[in-house]
Amino acid sequence: MVVYKPAFYRCQLPDDHPEDSIVSWLCRQYEIDPELMNEELNPALSGGGGFGPMCHRLDKQTSGPVLIARKLESWKFIRRQFQKEQVTKRYVCLVDGICANDSGMIDSPIRVRRTEKREFHR
Repeated sequence: MVVYKPAFYRCQLPDDHPEDSIVSWLCRQYEIDPELMNEELNPALSGGGGFGPMCHRLDKQTSGPVLIARKLESWKFIRRQFQKEQVTKRYVCLVDGICANDSGMIDSPIRVRRTEKREFHR
């Protein structure tokens, strides 16, 4: 299933307030296979802060669709597709100001500078 994640909601289960995440909300709203929340069966949970039934995650600041598995086998199948890079991701952004063109494409990585976690650079 696909769920829209609003910006500034966490995908991972935070240690301090585990109820404040998309994962917690999903488990309250939908019938989710308990195996997806088992660290031994779902490697995304190992080391704490995992994302349970979510097949991928979005950064806290990012809004958009997230793929959700309700069964462990579905989760494994979708995760394999991500690992084999068989999933195409497309991002759309809103720009404030005057642009030279009506549309365009950024064909370079966008990353967070490690020293300044909140500042984004191209």
